[in-house]
Amino acid sequence: VGKTVSAVSSHNGKTTKIKFSTATAFTKTPSNNSSSGSSSGTYVFTRSSPTCGIIAATFTSPADAGQTAYLQLTFTNAKGGTYFVMVFDNAGVLQDVDVGTFTM
Repeated sequence: VGKTVSAVSSHNGKTTKIKFSTATAFTKTPSNNSSSGSSSGTYVFTRSSPTCGIIAATFTSPADAGQTAYLQLTFTNAKGGTYFVMVFDNAGVLQDVDVGTFTM
């Protein structure tokens, strides 16, 4: 809670920021469907090993409602590491896959 993850895509070098405002709510900038604005929703965090966690996020903001993202964070140090993410639309169709680095 209160943490912000800054992720840099290995594909295009763009930075995305995800702020975990509560134990179940987040905001993401830029929004899923734009290079500006923000998206919001709810998430569940699952620790899968001492250095890896998985975030299952469901978007609730109007432009992205129903989209789901699965984000794997693998820590290589106490404040960062690598990520892998898959984003699905509201019908369950894969929309995006990305990898890169992150810091907190």
